[in-house]
Amino acid sequence: LTGELSGGQREQLYRDESIRLFIATPQTEVNDAGVDRKSNLEKTLQKLDLSRFSAIVFDECHHLRKNDAYARIVRFILGKSSGGPRLIGLSATPAETDEELDRIIDLFGGNSNVDCVRIDASAKPKRYLPKILSLPPVIIETGRPLEEAIRDVHGDLVSLLQEIAKASAAKRGHGSCNMQEIVKTAQSLVEDVSGIARVKGENVCSQFAKELRAELNADSSTRRMVGDRISLLGALGRYHRYLVDNGRALFLDRLGRDLASYRLGGYIPEEESVDGVASLISGEERDWLFRMLNNNYALSGYRVCFEESFRRAAVGTLYEAVLTSRDFYSFASIVAGWDPNKTDSFRSQNVAFNELFTLLRKDLSGKRYWYDHPITEQAIRIAKKHIEDGKPGRILVRAKVFERASYLAEVLSTRLKEYEQSASSVAGRKYMPHNLASERIQSFGEGDVIALVGTSFLAEGHHIPDADTLILTDPIVTGIEGIQFAGRVGRLGFGFVHALLTPGTLRAYFSGLARQRRSVKLVHRRFRV
Repeated sequence: LTGELSGGQREQLYRDESIRLFIATPQTEVNDAGVDRKSNLEKTLQKLDLSRFSAIVFDECHHLRKNDAYARIVRFILGKSSGGPRLIGLSATPAETDEELDRIIDLFGGNSNVDCVRIDASAKPKRYLPKILSLPPVIIETGRPLEEAIRDVHGDLVSLLQEIAKASAAKRGHGSCNMQEIVKTAQSLVEDVSGIARVKGENVCSQFAKELRAELNADSSTRRMVGDRISLLGALGRYHRYLVDNGRALFLDRLGRDLASYRLGGYIPEEESVDGVASLISGEERDWLFRMLNNNYALSGYRVCFEESFRRAAVGTLYEAVLTSRDFYSFASIVAGWDPNKTDSFRSQNVAFNELFTLLRKDLSGKRYWYDHPITEQAIRIAKKHIEDGKPGRILVRAKVFERASYLAEVLSTRLKEYEQSASSVAGRKYMPHNLASERIQSFGEGDVIALVGTSFLAEGHHIPDADTLILTDPIVTGIEGIQFAGRVGRLGFGFVHALLTPGTLRAYFSGLARQRRSVKLVHRRFRV
């Protein structure tokens, strides 16, 4: 039962005494049982009487949060004065830490009311095959302008903060402990990994910026000067990671969208405008970085670094049009032969660029000899060997973001044509209708495609049959997701998990494995057989 069925239809089913089992989404239960979000009281109109049931099972109960639909149902039932159905929570990955597990147990009524039971299924063996891939010159040289900018901006930021710390110490007569710690943190934002400069994750940069704002709250001009450099450093690190960790295709897609929005989004001459196209200019503000650089004279020169790396990656592809087009019209004409008099499908700039960059990605994935990244090439080799060795199962491929998953599915289809095989991608509702994702999973299970590529969507409780090989193109950093993904393969026989790594992702990979081990140990320690 879901919201796709009308309330009247659901009410008829609830009244049917012959139906003994209902499978429903939690939000449907909340609506039909009269559970109010704020007060947890029954509404006047109630279609579903939960007291009629002997048990309510919460699948994937590790998703239970403080005020989500699951939690509201639990509190609603526990709030009744007497009786009520038995509550059962199921999860293959209940928690990573004692604190997370205790939070779930507390929501179910506390330790005195909750029995934690472990059911050991006959787990099939899995072989983990990590492979560290070195970066070729084409990737390193493409990212060289960004890497040089990272070192330059980082040095500038540290020097600026040291001057602020010195001025603060002179003004107060002693050194500021906070500023000294801030300088140390700033120095650690960039690290050298196998000779390549890497900026720490954006969560680290964001937290650092937050601490810095609190320390410099009295001087707005200084805050802006430092803040712009932190924002620029974070952006340089983000695009550089797209390139060295994921490949030129994702780099071209992500940076290309932002460059196109900045360079082409506002350049439609008034005399050439067409009804409906003028509003196209005011789409999502993807170009915040380049507008910031444009307004900051001291940093404006760094825009050239982004454009130069993009130019190197785009050579010989349609992506070159991002830098060579004079306006949106000429860009769309090069990419899709777009007629400016037909604007029906382009309701906004964001929609327009999404459609055009989808075409750019498909054109790129169809180039049989275009080189993306060593991880992409290794994934293709694993798929080919899987087919050549005649392995009985099929292949799951995990990618971190949807654009990367789409490109991998398309390039696998291109490169596996010689074997008369293909691949497809799946994603959640944000990227494709649920029915389409279900159809693709079913098609995979029936053997119509050899490989299924997806993001964390693949680990969210879907039944994915007959897969014995998993290719991880990004390290999984959470223990729960790692266990879920590994559990998708080798259900009927031996399973293989290929972890494709670069020197820059090694630490994240081993951290994820450690968290997986902690999750397993927690279950064995806190749950009885």
